[in-house]
Order: sequence, then structure tokens, then C-alpha cells
Amino acid sequence: ISDKNGNKANSLIEMQRAGFNVPDGLVLNSDCFDEFLQSNSLTDAINKELAKGDGLSKKTLSAFKNAKLPKEVKSQLDKLIDSKKLYAVRSSCTKEDLGDSSFAGQYQSFLFTEAKDIERRIVDCYKSTYNQNIVAYCRQNHIKLSSLKMSVVVQEMIDSDYSGICFTVNPTT
Repeated sequence: ISDKNGNKANSLIEMQRAGFNVPDGLVLNSDCFDEFLQSNSLTDAINKELAKGDGLSKKTLSAFKNAKLPKEVKSQLDKLIDSKKLYAVRSSCTKEDLGDSSFAGQYQSFLFTEAKDIERRIVDCYKSTYNQNIVAYCRQNHIKLSSLKMSVVVQEMIDSDYSGICFTVNPTT
């Protein structure tokens, strides 16, 4: 459990430790996100644009299209991912699902992802940190965009008989 995982990843880890049947997977924590931005020369451009408060330009967002995971991260993924399986690639932002903010459903996640597409989907999760809905939500709730750090959960896709979520508080009050 780490504040670098995001609440979704931490909740999945806690459930697995408690003996719940959670699909196998891995977490790329927010350090991987920072390393990704740095290795693709995105950090400075993003910080400059976020300082203006308007979100990212189309030019900077388009830089994600050709961005790659750092070699060491990609190498580790290649060792851990089974090419015969399908995966869920799930965003887990460190500012998601907090007591005073939610971000529910605003970041990208991808289901039934083939092994060959996992890297691209991780990058798409990273890019979703800066989508227009997130920019608007941050402005509305006085959250600094620069404080957002994305983690990504990569889990085996399974066929389930039952699945769902449980709210433990009233989401409207």
C-alpha cells in the first residue's frame, strides 16, 4: 500500500491481501508516470502549460501519441505479461476517490486489451490525466493540475459471474 499507487490500486491490493478473489496484476505507480513524462521530454512543456491554468495544448497532448514507456519499465512489463491473455488497463490517479473529491469515471481505463497493446493503453491512461473534463473538475474544485499523478493497474481479464461496487456513503450528500 502506497500513496504513489492511487486509491483504486490500493483498494485492490487490500482486497487481495484480505483473501478476496482479485484478478492477478501489477501496478505502475506514480514514479513510473513521472519517469515516463521525463523520458519523453514532456515534463517541462506540461509544467509550463499547467502554470497558465488552461490545461494542455493540442500540440502537447499530441506528443503522447508517439510517447513510449521507459525501456526498463517496458522490459519489466514484457517479462510479466502473458501474450496469450487479455488484460484490463485501469487508471488509478493519486487524487482519485478522496474524501473531498471523486474524479469518478473521468480517467481512461481499457478492457480486453491484448498484450501487444498494453503499452499504448498505459500511455492513454497517462494522457487522460490532462483531458478537458479533468481540467474543468480541478478548476471547479480548486485542485492544482500539477498535483495529479497517475498510476496504472494492469490486471488479467476474467469472466465473472458477479461483479459490482458498493457505496458506503451517500454519494449525493
